Amino acid sequence: MKSSPFFTVALLSAIAVVLMALIPCQAATRFRPTPIKPQTPLVAKHYYSGFADAHDTYNAISAAGDGKIYYVLSSDKHDVGGQFYVYDPKTDQTKFIADLSEAVGEKKCIAQGKSHVEFLEHNGKLYFATHVGFYEMIDGAECLPVNAPAGYKLYQGGHFVSYDMKTGKVESLALAPHGEGILTMTMDKQRGHLYGITWPKGYLLHYDLNTKQLKDLGLVNAQGEGGVIGKDYRVICRSMVVDPRDGNVYYSTAEGDIFFYRPGLAAPEKLVDVDLRIDYFGSYDVTGAGSMGYNWRKIFWYEPENVAYGVHGNSGYLFRFDPKAKKIEIVERITSEPSRKNGMFDLFSYGYLGYMLGKDNTIFYLTGGPIYKDGKRVKGVDKIAMGAARGLENLHLVTFHIPTRKYKDYGPVFYESGDLPTYVNSIAQDKAGNIYTLARFMHNGKEIEDLVKIPLEQSLPGWKLVWEENFDKDGKIDETVWSKIPRGSSDWNRHMSDHDALYDVKDGNLILRGMVNPGLPGDSAPFITGGIYTKDKKGFYGGKIEISAKLGNARGAWPAFWLLPFDNTGWPAGGEIDIMERLNSDAIAYQTVHSHYTVKLKQTEPKKGATGPIRKDEYNVYAVELYPNNLVLSINGEKTLSYPRIETDLEGQFPFDRPFYLLLDMQLGGQWVGEVNPKDLPVEMAIDWVRFYEWEQ
Repeated sequence: MKSSPFFTVALLSAIAVVLMALIPCQAATRFRPTPIKPQTPLVAKHYYSGFADAHDTYNAISAAGDGKIYYVLSSDKHDVGGQFYVYDPKTDQTKFIADLSEAVGEKKCIAQGKSHVEFLEHNGKLYFATHVGFYEMIDGAECLPVNAPAGYKLYQGGHFVSYDMKTGKVESLALAPHGEGILTMTMDKQRGHLYGITWPKGYLLHYDLNTKQLKDLGLVNAQGEGGVIGKDYRVICRSMVVDPRDGNVYYSTAEGDIFFYRPGLAAPEKLVDVDLRIDYFGSYDVTGAGSMGYNWRKIFWYEPENVAYGVHGNSGYLFRFDPKAKKIEIVERITSEPSRKNGMFDLFSYGYLGYMLGKDNTIFYLTGGPIYKDGKRVKGVDKIAMGAARGLENLHLVTFHIPTRKYKDYGPVFYESGDLPTYVNSIAQDKAGNIYTLARFMHNGKEIEDLVKIPLEQSLPGWKLVWEENFDKDGKIDETVWSKIPRGSSDWNRHMSDHDALYDVKDGNLILRGMVNPGLPGDSAPFITGGIYTKDKKGFYGGKIEISAKLGNARGAWPAFWLLPFDNTGWPAGGEIDIMERLNSDAIAYQTVHSHYTVKLKQTEPKKGATGPIRKDEYNVYAVELYPNNLVLSINGEKTLSYPRIETDLEGQFPFDRPFYLLLDMQLGGQWVGEVNPKDLPVEMAIDWVRFYEWEQ
């Protein structure tokens, strides 16, 4: 493996004002336009994996649970298969895994030249599919070969494939019928089903991992890309999505219709009352080539809201698809900032496949941007009859944070040499946050496509600490923020007391205790407990709260960290968010939301509560992220629950889009936790800190 060294800071500053052209066939050609506004560029590092004939690759790169990046480099040769590699960020090295044709056991056939799908991880294996990379030119178009090269058989069809990350074994699971490659693929991991769409005609395939049976469900849209332009030609959907709740798999058509299928149905069914024929997406001749039509370009499932987020090719509009409500909502245009300002469509005729859900509920999108010469945009051709660049453009990285709906364009991406990555239609992200793709560059005087890394870990948007309480004033609670919780009549506050023995601030910790009543004058309660809150003093909204605490153990102990509405709206209409409740000496904590919808109407969807493991007798971090349309709860960084706003005619489902105050309290006894064992008392919890963050781009 070889890579170019980084240029000096001075050179980076120089290339900040240089914009390079994306030229489909001659990447070595230089074009130095006049920029609208200088930007500090992202500097990408390219790698040579060892395949000198590497050709354009679409989709076939993904990060796996082992922290490595897996990818396929395409071959356009009839006798050389696509090359399967892995990159390890820890060693900064690439490693060859297999030739795709050899891996599936084929010889003297037109090669399995590429993979056109992402790698999908399940139970220690990566699942993907193979596709043809060698074409025959027929009437000026790249077609599935009908005449085999001398000594070779015709293409046999794409394979569903698995790769065992532990043993290194590559296994063919099933062969696509009709001699077609597999263009599109997704997976229902919960139920063990693979789905694919073939090329060129577009047969929908279903492979059951449990029964090892392959089912051909027929053509998805006319004759697909094997049809006659102007008649039965239809561009094929490149991305499918599974709703994990019911196992429905969804795909789109050039006409903008949405179809779904699940095992048990005789055939795919059209989803009625919703489609992608949206004015913002543009107007298309669906029988023509050179665009995705009304198809979505890429789509993924977003579990926190139980919806899918997709991007439309050509227009670059991000949309939200709710299959239960049968609704498409336009969210934002996530093209590059220069494209947004110009109102122009994507120059890559099909749009871009470098679209994914990455860290911190953030969409990462590798898209195009216009270039300028003498202050004017360099325009390309109006139409091209294939998936390719219509003209010169830059590569931009765009992010979109779903919970806060914040967009950011990081600007153009360059290589260390000042050249521009071209033909980018894939994306992956490692655990540190760096972005990977497959792109063209010059190697030893020849243009190839190989692995590219865009270092991003220091530039990522994230949480910014805006307030913290460290309890670092021994013996004192900050009364400008906190008040002691008074006694009430509910289970949780019937033992509350302001007795000094229940409170302490020492060694950077707030100590809250529960104990047997020592015989306080005028107090007949058998036990007394301590708690503080920010009621009427400090509210929290639109950010993340984290609390680090160590919990004591006692029969009947019920410590809690929770939120109630700052405007004092009554319970349960105003809502309640339980960041942590722990019973007795359990090794789990409960995280729950309450509202009129869950309490009075007794609705159980969306799921309102969850538990997560804690380290007993150690500090654990309990957190909630507060968004206008979603709550996310976690313990020690591991998400336990997402509670979204949903469309419903029932009242009071999401009263959480308002400021809340925070309660920290030790509780003893009650209907839920049960009786208290006085011999276990006193019991205490130590709160190390409370922090509040806001999202910062």
